[in-house]
Order: sequence, then structure tokens, then C-alpha cells
Amino acid sequence: MASVIFTFNGKEVTIQCNIKDSIEEICKKYCNKIDINYNKLIFIYGGQKIKSNLSFEEQANFVDKEKKQMNVLVYEIDNFNINEELQKEKSILIENLKTSISQILSLYLEDREYLENKVDNWRDAILKEISKLFIDFKDYKSFIHLYIYNKGIKESDYYKTWNTKSLKDTLDFDIDFSSQKIEASVNINMFAKNIKRTKKDLREVLNIAEKEFLNLAEGRTYKIFKEKYYQIFRRKLLDEILKDYKYSLFYFFNLSNKYHIYSSDSIIINKDIDDYFISKTINAGESKLYIIFGKAN
Repeated sequence: MASVIFTFNGKEVTIQCNIKDSIEEICKKYCNKIDINYNKLIFIYGGQKIKSNLSFEEQANFVDKEKKQMNVLVYEIDNFNINEELQKEKSILIENLKTSISQILSLYLEDREYLENKVDNWRDAILKEISKLFIDFKDYKSFIHLYIYNKGIKESDYYKTWNTKSLKDTLDFDIDFSSQKIEASVNINMFAKNIKRTKKDLREVLNIAEKEFLNLAEGRTYKIFKEKYYQIFRRKLLDEILKDYKYSLFYFFNLSNKYHIYSSDSIIINKDIDDYFISKTINAGESKLYIIFGKAN
């Protein structure tokens, strides 16, 4: 058995069902229970209107399918502000995903030493588990980036930043993990598939960013570059080099000194054929820059 929890005007009602039952049938059972006409209500799940032709198992995302439980928000059509309420539902969705990803990070990284010859295996396992959470979000291309580094090296002073400039139909959020020996970041961008984007090649952009970094960092100590020149590079990268890519771009970059040890990789779930990541670690002597771009075409 499964269940759907309907929330309407702050009150929850649970309807028991089978995973093969249609969503429309389940919603009508709910309407009969609260004595309101089915056609006067709108049902929201995962930030979107439910698809009445699907069954429970077809509609539910990976996490809810495992739990055999869905949470559906209900509104009267006459009083429903679609933009405002969808934003609320998206916030709930993001918090649920953050919780699930945090649990995965803890499972694989808690109480461990950073082992350079093993961490890539942990990284791949973590990405595999996280990817399962996003498979059922068919209307989005989900860009997932994982960065794990050795917290135990005292000389490993570092600086990291990431950001996205996106349209209103994009969800982006980050999850951080920290133990005594290991820190990790998971960076998520979910690009709506219904947005028309210009296809561009990021390889030239990466080459320009590399040259700009080397021009400013080579021959300087890490401390001097970080304190006096890093912000110059950052502004140049974001305001000039990447300005024409802002509506479809994921990017992450991490400045560190030569002692910094890390493992990083990325995946795209529900990708289109031309979506991709490109990355590079650029060494400038005492400073090094890890940079990655992801393009939603």
C-alpha cells in the first residue's frame, strides 16, 4: 500500500492507495472525503500540476516512490496564484532534496580519513546515489557537481566560490558537508527544459579564463594573489568573459595553494544531446585554480 497526503487550507488528509492507482482516481477519493467538487481544485506536486493520466508510481519522484508516500498541495482554482504557490512548492522540493543529499554525504564520508587512492570511488558512489533523486524530474536538466577535499592538511589554505545566473524557471542550491578530516560541496542547477537557449561552445571561454588567471597569478605568492588580485580576476571572469552565457550556465571555481588536495566530478541527469561539462585545473606555481563550466543548450 501507498499513501498520498493532501494539504488544503493548512489541513492534512491522508488517502491510502495502491501504486498502480491513477492520480486522478486518488484525488477524486480525496475530494469525496472532504466533499468538494474535483473540478474546483488544483493539485500541485513537485512544483507542477499533477498529471491526472499517470499512476502513483509514474508520478512520484524517486524518493517518494521509495517511501511510497507523496505530499500534494491543494488549492481552490479561483483563489490560486500559480506563480506564488509554485514558488512555495519549489522551496519544499529543494528542502527535501537537500535533506536526502545530506544523508548520502554523511553515509559515505562521515568518520573517514581522506584517502587519495580511494576518494574517487567514494565520489562516484555518491554521485550515483544522488543521481537517483533527480531521474524523475523529466522537465529539468539537472547539473550535479561534487567537490570533496582533504580538510586535514593544515597548509591547505583555500578559497572557493560558485554561482549561477539563471532564469526564473531554474532551481539552484548547494549542500555542504564537513567532518574532522573531509569537507564536500554538492552544487545543483536544475534547468527547465522548456526554455529556448543559444548553443555556444565553452572551450574558448575556458581558454580565455586560463590566460587571464595565469597573467595575474604566475610569479606571485598565493597570499599576495589571493589578497590583491583574485577579485580582479573574479570580476573579469563573471562580468566580461561569461556575460553572454548567463542564462544557461553552471559554473564553479576554486582557488587554492599548491597543497590543496581534492577530488571532483559532475553529471547531468535527463540531459539533451548537446548538454555538457568542461573543466580544468590551472597551475600557476603557488596558486592553482580548479574551474568547471556546465552548459544547458
